[in-house]
Amino acid sequence: MKFTGERMIPDENRHDAIYAEHLNRYFFASHFVKNRTVLDIASGSGYGSELLQKAGARRVYGVDIAEEAIEFGKELYKDVEFRKGSVEDIPLQDGEVDVIVSFETLEHVDGRVQSVFMTEVERVLREDGTLIISTPNTLVYPKGNRFHVKELDIDEFESLMRGSFEYVHMLYQDNAETNYIFTKEALLQEEASADFRSHKINTIDPKESRYLVAVCSNAKVRKVRGETILFDSIPRKKYEKYEKELAYRQKEFEERTEWALKLDKELAERTEWALKLDKELAERTEWALKLDHELADRNKELAGIKSSATWRASQAARRLWRVLARTRRGKDEA
Repeated sequence: MKFTGERMIPDENRHDAIYAEHLNRYFFASHFVKNRTVLDIASGSGYGSELLQKAGARRVYGVDIAEEAIEFGKELYKDVEFRKGSVEDIPLQDGEVDVIVSFETLEHVDGRVQSVFMTEVERVLREDGTLIISTPNTLVYPKGNRFHVKELDIDEFESLMRGSFEYVHMLYQDNAETNYIFTKEALLQEEASADFRSHKINTIDPKESRYLVAVCSNAKVRKVRGETILFDSIPRKKYEKYEKELAYRQKEFEERTEWALKLDKELAERTEWALKLDKELAERTEWALKLDHELADRNKELAGIKSSATWRASQAARRLWRVLARTRRGKDEA
């Protein structure tokens, strides 16, 4: 199975942020599954279902709408029971599971199906069961994801959860810069659950978090703790590469800014030249209109002359003059 840009595949995404984001959600959910029957709905490549199984779940169902994903999971994770199904028709009995995990699922369906999904969650979950669910925060999540149908903001997400559950604990997820102090052994391990304290030293507006997470139940849930994962999303060499790329982009920006300023100056000069032409055209138009008025006055004056008694009285003499003029030209030519 190939990475399409949405479904995370550990072997292909191990050093990407998407790997840490998905894995951290399952690490968080693993605290709720010991000795429980668990449904991982929209289980994707199945790695998360396997993680929940290893965390002590009594039984784990992995359900996904894609046949390819189901076959991929069955081949790699033998301890998980994978089934093909959708959020509208979960292939489980009423009240069959203690915990439902659904990460990055809601945004892939429209509002109607989201409501149907919540009804199905209520059906297959035991009365005191727990739903652990996440979705992108549409307030800050980058626009244009072709796989997403309806993203939710914080209020919409919480409202949808409270429509089905009495207790809803809201949490927020995002990537952040970290600074660590670990032993050499811990650093050299590919994956390890390290025993360490975590401190946060700055305030963060929840609305700025890229992902929303909720723990929901109709029974009181024990204190919900956050989860931190340390990952090498941007190794030092890659970071240096990004710094060089940033410097190059900055230089390119400055050059383009200089070019733009030069264009602005040229545009100003051409605008001034165009205004000068406009002024000259206006002056010539005024001169032409003046000539038109003068011509009109002369034509009016000529019309007055032609309609006068003197002009009419002299008309016979003018005709005689033209005849004599033609006769004289004829004699000269002879």
